[in-house]
Amino acid sequence: MTIQSKPTTYTKVWAATGSKVVADDFKINRGWEVEKPPYEVMNWLQNRQDQWIAHANQRGIAQWDANTEYKANVSYVTGATTGNVYRAVTDSVAVNPETDLTGKWVAAFDASQYAYSKAQSDAITAAERVTSNGLYLKVASNLSDLSNLPTARNNLSVFSKAEVNSLVTTERTTSDAKYTHSVNNLSDLVNTATARTNLGVYGKAETYSRTEAYSQVESNNLFLSKADNLASLVDKSAARGNLDVYSKAEVDINFPAGEIKTFAANINVPGFIPCDGRSLSRAAYPRLFSAIGTLYGSVDANSFNVPDYRGVFLRGFDAQGGIARDIDRGRTFPTFQKGTLVGGYDDDSGGGNAGILEAKPSRDYGSDRINLGWYPLPEVVYGGSGRYTYPSYMAESWYAVTRPVNMPVMLYIRA
Repeated sequence: MTIQSKPTTYTKVWAATGSKVVADDFKINRGWEVEKPPYEVMNWLQNRQDQWIAHANQRGIAQWDANTEYKANVSYVTGATTGNVYRAVTDSVAVNPETDLTGKWVAAFDASQYAYSKAQSDAITAAERVTSNGLYLKVASNLSDLSNLPTARNNLSVFSKAEVNSLVTTERTTSDAKYTHSVNNLSDLVNTATARTNLGVYGKAETYSRTEAYSQVESNNLFLSKADNLASLVDKSAARGNLDVYSKAEVDINFPAGEIKTFAANINVPGFIPCDGRSLSRAAYPRLFSAIGTLYGSVDANSFNVPDYRGVFLRGFDAQGGIARDIDRGRTFPTFQKGTLVGGYDDDSGGGNAGILEAKPSRDYGSDRINLGWYPLPEVVYGGSGRYTYPSYMAESWYAVTRPVNMPVMLYIRA
């Protein structure tokens, strides 16, 4: 007999939309009598039934198809290509169990080529135990056949009974009875009153003494209202001390916004902003905005800028505290100050030209290159011959600004 496939019309139900009359018991018992059903229909109906019978007889479990709605933990099917049996884990339609990656199907049984018979398992276990010094454990032994119990306990991160008993005994002996014993039901507590306080409960005597109801005035004096959100605390400073937290005023004093810190690495520091001139939101950084405002500019009415200290040295403000020392005379805060220009262009009588302190990588004399826009045209003085201005020679290669010995650091401002 040839292999039978599922009939193509198996999803159709006979007379699903046609007129139907329920047969009475007499008709059901007698069946067809003197009547003539259309033979083509009867042939098709009986042929379909025979195909299903042949399909089920051959396969045992119906082959999966893309039209049937399969039900979770009820439906079993065979794969169309492998013949493996699959069980539905969730309801599905048109999900092929052989290619499913969504977990809607699982293998119902191990394929025969991947499983051992009982006799094979027994034989393998016996052989392994003989040739491999007991490679497997027997279920009936309940782990008594483990080869190394201490190693097994260590792998499970557990103590043996003896170890636990030893630990308890040692702790009680060497730690001044550090632990209570379970059989004592807390009767061996050192201070029961302190224990009750830690648990937040009353003793019997305290309970009996508090059976009277409190008046409203007594309640207000003894307890805090939830609706007040701690506003009625008598001593807020003591409460903060008990919670080990700072008040807003203490934070502002101990960790003032606008404080400048140096760091030895280019990292993100929690609570600090790099001093790179960036723009910040006033709403997001209210403490820092309150401290520096728009001293360093802003892009709009909702933002403000932090100072830009990249590549510059910091200098104490001459008039700090309101009284100037006149070392940096006339300086306002905060303003940028350029470096002192050194070097120049020499045009001698012999026609030779010489640049002094060239700020070039090939000639590093410890000076920095300049921004030409910061300086006016230089005047060169020759002995007895007057002053001369040479705009054509105003080039970066002839001038520089000096700098002290230094190492770079990262500057941050506290937010």
